[in-house]
Order: sequence, then C-alpha cells, then structure tokens
Amino acid sequence: MAKLKSNRQSKESKIGAESEAIARRVIESRYKDMGPMTSHEISVAILFVLSIVLFFTRSPGFIPGWVDLFPGAKIKDATPAIFIVVTLFVIPADWQWLNYFRRKSGYFNRDSFEVTKKD
Repeated sequence: MAKLKSNRQSKESKIGAESEAIARRVIESRYKDMGPMTSHEISVAILFVLSIVLFFTRSPGFIPGWVDLFPGAKIKDATPAIFIVVTLFVIPADWQWLNYFRRKSGYFNRDSFEVTKKD
C-alpha cells in the first residue's frame, strides 16, 4: 500500500471550524431556496430508478429476468434506455391540465396555468 504524502495541496485544503460552519450555512440556505420538488423532478427521479431496475433485472443469471418474457426478441441494454427516454417525452412536465377534467371546473387558462371559474 502506498504511503500518503503530506503535500502542499493537502495542507491548503484543511479548513477550520469557522469555515465549516460558514459552508454549512451557505449549503443550508441554498437548499431551502430550492423549494419542494416539482412533479417533473419527481417523475424524472422515478424513471431513473425504474431504468436502474430494468438494467439490473434484464437477465440477472440466477433467476429469470424480464427478457425471458419475450422469447426470440434480441433485447440489449439500449431497449430499456430508449423506453425511458420515450417515456420522458410522453409524461407532461406540468400536471395542471388535469384540473380541466374536474366536475366543477372552469375553462383552462393557458397563460397562467390556473383553472378559473366560468361566470
């Protein structure tokens, strides 16, 4: 095993407790400024997890994978990737348009993405 040397960069990277507290406050304030996750960010996160699951369960070897459901088809790694990309284009970024289908809904105002009551 190689012995780690104490060089100039490692000495410069050491910061004090005061600098760590400042960095922590900056990170916390930026995190609060981000706000809650939007529906689009949630759908991207779900599809990312789904893509990982599809890649690992394609043909794991110790159990039958989902590829075995399609005998004769040549399914490689590109298939779940293309499926996820197409799904990202199909899922809307904003779900406010579903408010149009409510029973007591008004007309759909495209400019403000809000449902307003009819007069």
